[in-house]
Amino acid sequence: PRIYGQYWFDKPALFYWLIMAGYAVFGVGETGARLPSALFGALTVCLAFWFARRSFGSVRAGVTAAVILGTSLEFWLLSRMIITDAVLMFFNSAALCFAWTGLGGDRRWLWAAYAAAGAAVLTKGPVGIVLPGLILLASVAVRRRWNLTYRLFDPVGLAIFAAVAAPWYAAMFLRH
Repeated sequence: PRIYGQYWFDKPALFYWLIMAGYAVFGVGETGARLPSALFGALTVCLAFWFARRSFGSVRAGVTAAVILGTSLEFWLLSRMIITDAVLMFFNSAALCFAWTGLGGDRRWLWAAYAAAGAAVLTKGPVGIVLPGLILLASVAVRRRWNLTYRLFDPVGLAIFAAVAAPWYAAMFLRH
């Protein structure tokens, strides 16, 4: 990505790839450019439903979470804008939801969390791993469940994260 003709490495390529996909489907224009934000906003509402239903064991909790998120003004606006925020929110939220689920036992959820964090890093840079990582570490500290710390640094999960995020960064490093 470039801004004013200068390479802009702070904004990784995933969001731009999604916009190009929107252009391929709807042509170059507003609809194609806004498609990624709208799509990932809708996916985040679905994720909120899934996580609340799973966490509280109730469809009503899922519907409540989805309605609250989907009708929040700032969320609604960000899901219509041509900025990375809606895509980043989805991947960061997925990383947190999957990690929380995975800390309860099944490592595959942790692996999915690492994949989501990798996609978040491809969307907006290091904030995609730093933000969910700090939130999860703070949760472990507040709950004083230090035994969960080792699960957060799962070697397979770290490899998955690297497989998702590293190729683009490596290619840009080698090229520039």
